Amino acid sequence: AAMVKAMDEELGITVPVALHLDHGTYEGCYKCIKAGFTSIMFDGSHYPFEENLAKSTELVNVAHNLGLSIECEVGSIGG
Repeated sequence: AAMVKAMDEELGITVPVALHLDHGTYEGCYKCIKAGFTSIMFDGSHYPFEENLAKSTELVNVAHNLGLSIECEVGSIGG
């Protein structure tokens, strides 16, 4: 995130830049939040439903308190 922000400033970018984590782990989501990402997608589909829901709810609360966008995968799609 720091490298992208530095490039943004160095190049004088004038359009909004988003940093998104796609299908991140629980720990990975927290690392990206700390690093300054603007959007995260938590994939907790491998956890039992109740644990996934608890982790998703926690991450949603943290992300929303920081003004970040978040998506959570609570179930799974077979195929």
